[in-house]
Amino acid sequence: MSDELQPFIHVVEVWVPDKQVLRHRSGAYGKHTDYARKSVASTYRRGEGLPGAAWASGRAVVWQDLRAHEVRGESAQVYGLNAGLAVPIYCGEVLTSVLLVLCGKREHSGGCIEIWEPYGSELVHAGAYYGELEPVIGDASRAMRFGRSVGLPGITWQRGLPFLMEDLTTTTAFLRSSLAAQCGLRTGLGIPLYRAGELAQVLVLLSAATSPIARAFEIWLPDDQGRLYLKQSVYTRGLETFAKLSRATSFAPGEGLPGRVFQSAQPVVFGNIQVGPFLRHRAAESAGLEVGVGIPIHDGEAVRAVVLLLS
Repeated sequence: MSDELQPFIHVVEVWVPDKQVLRHRSGAYGKHTDYARKSVASTYRRGEGLPGAAWASGRAVVWQDLRAHEVRGESAQVYGLNAGLAVPIYCGEVLTSVLLVLCGKREHSGGCIEIWEPYGSELVHAGAYYGELEPVIGDASRAMRFGRSVGLPGITWQRGLPFLMEDLTTTTAFLRSSLAAQCGLRTGLGIPLYRAGELAQVLVLLSAATSPIARAFEIWLPDDQGRLYLKQSVYTRGLETFAKLSRATSFAPGEGLPGRVFQSAQPVVFGNIQVGPFLRHRAAESAGLEVGVGIPIHDGEAVRAVVLLLS
């Protein structure tokens, strides 16, 4: 992470069901090495902690204060981890994993996490974390509703695929552009979340210039043979060489981070993308990128897209 930028996301973990509990599969922790050791030794029952809450409800869940609920809440607070998002990943009706994202202190969190759910012909607000932007954007956003193809949530709903908006302050498609300008929000990512073949929720990530959710956002789509090509991408300043390489690259199933996510239909976390398994590792090292998170978009029949967040 570049020195002048403050990370919005501090910890990312993948949890997988094993009979009656969720077990830790992988994670990226940055400086939080002690917390990593606690995580590897932990398990969650259905309904227990933030991962267990997502497992029990079958829906993405945001907790604004981990101390109020989280089994590891006390230790999370010690390490400055205040809020979290848990996303259940399904292949049809089968839960394959839970992706857990933990955020830092509210006063250093300039981005936004939102969950929108279909209610009749509209999407309604179903949970969020606005960090230090809560007073400005929180109340206004909770009162909004989006029809199909309206705003970032509605466009994502209508397409059924992840969608990127590069500059939220200038596009008329983002209905809160004036608020985005006021809050320093720059990039928006909409991610459809499926269960049993139906779109159950839309996850929206709004990234600020000073505390980006990721330094690189990428959406990879498969062709008829399953080879993955870059469909949309947004990169922060300093990643021009990495961006050029990425746009000229494709991946076979199982190859690189996009290919592994596509083949496994599960989220994959690379804690160090400056080494071999990440096929663009030399470019990542030159750009100062360290962590890669891959998220599958499975519509109940197949993986239709892979989202990468690189920091």
